[in-house]
Amino acid sequence: MSVFRALRRDGTPEPYWRYSFKMRLPGELKSRKFQGSTRQKTKAAAREYEEQIRRKAATGQLATLMTIGEATERYLDEILPTSPSDEARRTQRLHMAEVVRYFGADTLLTSITQATVSGAASKRAKQPLTRWKRVTPFVRKRDRTPATPEAVYELRSIQQLPTPGCVNRQIIEPLRRVLRRAKKQWGVMIDLDQFTWGGRDGVKRKEPDERNRELSLKEELRFWGALPRGYHDICELFIISGKRQSIWLGLEKDKVDLEARTITFRLLKKRSVQIVTQRLTQREYEIVRKAYAESPAECPFVFTIESERNFEHGAIRAISAQMLRRAVTAACAKAGIEDFHPHDFRHTFGSRLARATKNIKLVQKAMDHSNIKSTLRYVSVQQEEIVEARGRVQTARAPLRLVAAE
Repeated sequence: MSVFRALRRDGTPEPYWRYSFKMRLPGELKSRKFQGSTRQKTKAAAREYEEQIRRKAATGQLATLMTIGEATERYLDEILPTSPSDEARRTQRLHMAEVVRYFGADTLLTSITQATVSGAASKRAKQPLTRWKRVTPFVRKRDRTPATPEAVYELRSIQQLPTPGCVNRQIIEPLRRVLRRAKKQWGVMIDLDQFTWGGRDGVKRKEPDERNRELSLKEELRFWGALPRGYHDICELFIISGKRQSIWLGLEKDKVDLEARTITFRLLKKRSVQIVTQRLTQREYEIVRKAYAESPAECPFVFTIESERNFEHGAIRAISAQMLRRAVTAACAKAGIEDFHPHDFRHTFGSRLARATKNIKLVQKAMDHSNIKSTLRYVSVQQEEIVEARGRVQTARAPLRLVAAE
């Protein structure tokens, strides 16, 4: 029998015995893991409870007793093999761990109500965020030589509460996916109609309106004057291409064909990874060719810059997202540009292309969007365009002519 008593963090055993076993059910190719609390304080009673669970599992009667811990583990077993990347799998695991943390591993799926979800979301909203922070000690602060060859990280609180969107993505939306899958594929009798997810009375937290920040021409002129010269080419490339930061910052030399004037990159579409090869425009080709020639032979990336770190001053290294964000933020502060981030280069591209072509479908294809709704979030309309468009609307009524009295 596979019953045991788990240990708490302080080393003392929990009061209730737990069960954990695997069984291959009829009609299934893989074994399924069953685990949970027996709610029994003696080993004999725990064994008897586990035997009942085994009999119910063998006859398919265990669906109503599925717990959050069992459901999230089964969900990951079925979903992770189809995830497009390691980052997506890591995110899925973290979200399911948060669901188990705030709803309880032994909580039955059938016992979850609207009030349960609302209470868990409120609890999560009051818990500060945590972040992995490097804590490797250094021998000398001057040259930053590490005392150990490997970096050591620990989870630390950053004293910042999660945003409404963070609560939705970490708690509510993952739970909703698990409940829907349990109802439709696992046969768990869950009343999904009792839940109101969105809207004014829903459990999902209200998120701020999506921002659409376009860099105006006047702001752009001030921006180039404040931005360090080493970042001019990469920022211009963001504006004229509309590509995501990761495509250009992570562009490797072996993905560039200077003779064919093409680049090859990974694109995530509808939860699947596609390898795309696109032809460069004349200006894009000029920038990529220049960066390719200036990149050191030992560096696999195209876009590089001279490091500003004190302990590696003068070294050439690849431009990272953190370096770009720091340079853009400093340039915007110096130029008096408010509320502008590197991703807003993509918004600028979408708005300018839509204004120049008047073809939203073309903008969708240029920005590699699967859904045109995503494209609409990147297109902004200026006040001058609204006034001009309103002036085009006319009626068939003859205008009145005022004749001055003689």
